[in-house]
Amino acid sequence: MKQALKIRVVLVEPKYQLNLGYVCRVMKNFGVDDLYIVNPRCDVKGKKAIQYAKHGRDVLEGAKVVKSLERAASGLMLGTTGVWRKSDSVFHKVIPLDALRNMRLRNPNLTLVIGRDDSGLNREEMASCDAVLFIAADERYPVLNISHAVAVMLYELTSQKYNFSKYLAGKDRINALERLFSERIKRDGYVRDKRTVLSAFSKVLKRSAPTVEEVNALMAAFSAKSGTNKKMRKGKE
Repeated sequence: MKQALKIRVVLVEPKYQLNLGYVCRVMKNFGVDDLYIVNPRCDVKGKKAIQYAKHGRDVLEGAKVVKSLERAASGLMLGTTGVWRKSDSVFHKVIPLDALRNMRLRNPNLTLVIGRDDSGLNREEMASCDAVLFIAADERYPVLNISHAVAVMLYELTSQKYNFSKYLAGKDRINALERLFSERIKRDGYVRDKRTVLSAFSKVLKRSAPTVEEVNALMAAFSAKSGTNKKMRKGKE
């Protein structure tokens, strides 16, 4: 039986109530409520934290404050960094963000360790994590605000639960559309370079992700008799 995904967010020494509030808000957006705070440098129940948490106030109020990262540890510990320093001793543990998609399948119990607002995680803290996630951003300003980093990671972890593929046309339906289009073009005396047109249509289909409704609409158009072509032919006759 497939285990439910469990996500814990750990904030290490957050300094600003505003950022703390925003983290709670974005956690609520993605349905995550397990928050640990290690040695906060701000009032975790302060007015600004509550104000910026918005509807994530319950996440803030349920947060557990602990004195060390070890006390917040659970499951697979994933540190975060916006700076990829090859000289770091933890370089071999740095992984790209998109690795989360496969990681969540093998390890349903994940903890995201978010560093300080002003200085991130230190080397010892990153070394204590099982892996360090690197969020690729513009090299001119590579470090994300902690709430933005949490949003990006939670999206990567939770978006898979939405099955958008059920709205997309299957391979058989697309092949049927391509065959119908091919038959229509072959019968059309106004299209000279039929091979180029058919090739272009095939490539467009391969690059796109048409929905069932879109494919059905195109099939209806290509299978219908064209009144326009008939009028054009009569006019020329």
